[in-house]
Amino acid sequence: PKTAIEALAESNFSLFPNIQAPLSIMAILPVPTSTVERNFSTLKRIKNY
Repeated sequence: PKTAIEALAESNFSLFPNIQAPLSIMAILPVPTSTVERNFSTLKRIKNY
């Protein structure tokens, strides 16, 4: 699986019961996008200039 949600759907939790909690947390938490935010602030400076 390529994503945490796909891994949750395909996992057999009877074999690995401890993996369900970390996968659930990974599927819920947002990924930090500092590079995107940096690009938007740079674009804002360029447009205002």
